[in-house]
Amino acid sequence: MTATAPHPLHRVGIAAVPVIFTVAFSLLGSRFDYPNILRAPSAEILVRFAGSESTLLPLWWSMLASALLFIPVSFGISKQSGASELAGIFGALAGIVQALGLSRWLFIVPALAHQYQDSPATRAQTVQLFEIFHQWLGVGIGEWFGYLFTGLWTLMIVHALWDKARILAIIGLVSGLGILVGLLEVFNFPSAGAVNAVAYLVWSLWLIALAFRR
Repeated sequence: MTATAPHPLHRVGIAAVPVIFTVAFSLLGSRFDYPNILRAPSAEILVRFAGSESTLLPLWWSMLASALLFIPVSFGISKQSGASELAGIFGALAGIVQALGLSRWLFIVPALAHQYQDSPATRAQTVQLFEIFHQWLGVGIGEWFGYLFTGLWTLMIVHALWDKARILAIIGLVSGLGILVGLLEVFNFPSAGAVNAVAYLVWSLWLIALAFRR
């Protein structure tokens, strides 16, 4: 695929993904101890969510928006960099699975949090339901497949850029490999989560740099 110059509106879209994500992620960290809260007991997560639902929901909507926006952005970057069509497919899949994982905070967790608060007699069942969705949509689809497809897409863009923008390619390589390290977190690999979190920060800056690449 031949590289092309990005349209100005596409540049804005590329930059918007990491900006929206980073702002929402940072606010969730300060208001909900995210992502550390994900490893807390389920009952604690439900109680804390119920206590801050009105301030958390807009942030989860923002995270979802950044994941959905990444779908067209990934196709655009793939075309701009001259990567194969497969790269765009991996990017779209990354956006889709991350959106699915994030959607639980908007459409499932609020109902479970209210049920946990309002129906003490069924709290055990509520916690069990939460843990099923948390592991399936969160850890399985959102995180594991999200890391996999994002990492693969990044490495394919790196390959396309290697001879055209070596510094950007190296930064992308480091962030892409760091994101893939997150796949080891389910196997309790030491520091996998921390490496993944730093890699996503570098990846966000890398996306912004891609937005303004000539």
